[in-house]
Amino acid sequence: MSSFEEVYQKAISLLSRRQHSVFELKQKLLKRKFPPVVVDSVIEKLLEQKYLNDEEYARMVVRYYFHKGNYYIRQKLKYARVESSIIEVVLPDMEDELKRCLEVAQRKKAILAKRNPSTEKQTKEKLYRFLASRGFTPVTIQKTIALLLESGLL
Repeated sequence: MSSFEEVYQKAISLLSRRQHSVFELKQKLLKRKFPPVVVDSVIEKLLEQKYLNDEEYARMVVRYYFHKGNYYIRQKLKYARVESSIIEVVLPDMEDELKRCLEVAQRKKAILAKRNPSTEKQTKEKLYRFLASRGFTPVTIQKTIALLLESGLL
């Protein structure tokens, strides 16, 4: 039988490597065959001590994946079972997403231009696919491409 202290030390060890959502940490502890009742009490203690915090975890994910689109970030947080209310608070607004998308598109456009010059249509298609793979929404991608066209960068 695993003691509270043993499970607590394992949880602290996991949290010392990186932040986890409540769900992630619980899953990792349960995977190690610790009793669910003990795992739940350890999670409660960690929440009380503020060693475990889904909002802080979500902010860390947003910072780490800032070069990705909001859709990608939202999916990462949902996968970690972070509550929707927390996701909406920490997710950057659409203006920030458009700015990020524009920066990513400009960098990719420069790379595409160096590799092999192609027609405007081919470049737009490549940029669209690239930005979509980075989790930017179709609306944001279309606005970004329109801005690039307006400024003569595409």
